Amino acid sequence: MSAAITRRRFLAGASATLFAPAVIANASDRDVIRFVVPFAAGGSVDILGRLLGRYLTEQIGQQVVVENRSGAGGNLAFNSVAQSEPNGLTYLLASETFIVNPSFMQTVPYDPVKDFKPVMLIASLSQLLIVNPSGARDFAGFIDLAKSRSEGLDVATQGNGSPGHFATALMAQQGLKLVSVPHRGGGPAVQSVISGHIPAGITTLPASIGLVKEGMVRPIAVSTKSRSSFLPHIPAMNELVPGAVVDGWQAMFAPAETPADQVERMNRALAAVMKLPEVQEALLRNCFEPIGGAPEELAKVVRSDLEAWRKIVEKTNIRAG
Repeated sequence: MSAAITRRRFLAGASATLFAPAVIANASDRDVIRFVVPFAAGGSVDILGRLLGRYLTEQIGQQVVVENRSGAGGNLAFNSVAQSEPNGLTYLLASETFIVNPSFMQTVPYDPVKDFKPVMLIASLSQLLIVNPSGARDFAGFIDLAKSRSEGLDVATQGNGSPGHFATALMAQQGLKLVSVPHRGGGPAVQSVISGHIPAGITTLPASIGLVKEGMVRPIAVSTKSRSSFLPHIPAMNELVPGAVVDGWQAMFAPAETPADQVERMNRALAAVMKLPEVQEALLRNCFEPIGGAPEELAKVVRSDLEAWRKIVEKTNIRAG
């Protein structure tokens, strides 16, 4: 959640078939490149990884596979990559949870600065508050419902310490009786809302936009400071609940000792892939705001956001149990 992020806009529109699984997670070829994703399939990091993996395979002539390693709030994946051989074949695709955990948890098995090399800040995105179609008609109705529930209103989130968790807590500080129900990523959280098991959820816009378009969930608010250009008719939480602002991003990192030439090679390959019209269209179709840039730009964002999220953790007084 950094003001330093400069959003770069590209052409909209794409075919959903771009996100058909194009990689195999159990490939054994020594030269296969692994993109480790800290959440279950179906979430925004997974969507991004599979899109980029498909086109990078063609761009660099090496197979790219996506490996989903959910659990422990993302720490299983973070630690796995930190300890991986730094040979240019293993990369982490992470969201801001990567830099939230050191403040949210008493201890974490990694250092986001010392144990990793930044590769690229790939995209920014919003969190989206959704409800089952049988639920609240709009954000104002959701607020009224949340204030009236003595037992609290359950909200499905991507996990403890996730952006959705903190968005829920920021709203709760303004008098809404909300209870975060953690899941193993955005995909499972959305499914709980669709099934009616949980009446509302907060997950990334890319993880839920397809189901919004199909009418399977209803969007009622975004977490960014102002409205999203992707859903301009949907209010920002901040409009009715002051201070409820959570921005997000997704980025790629490598193990700390990865040779600089390997990091630069991946950065150049990502930049080339992100210039492809079909990739630009797919990113915007799925509500990612493409960014790009040099590894140094991501390093600056990590440093500033570590402090920004520390302040949010202190404000909400949320800590891992």
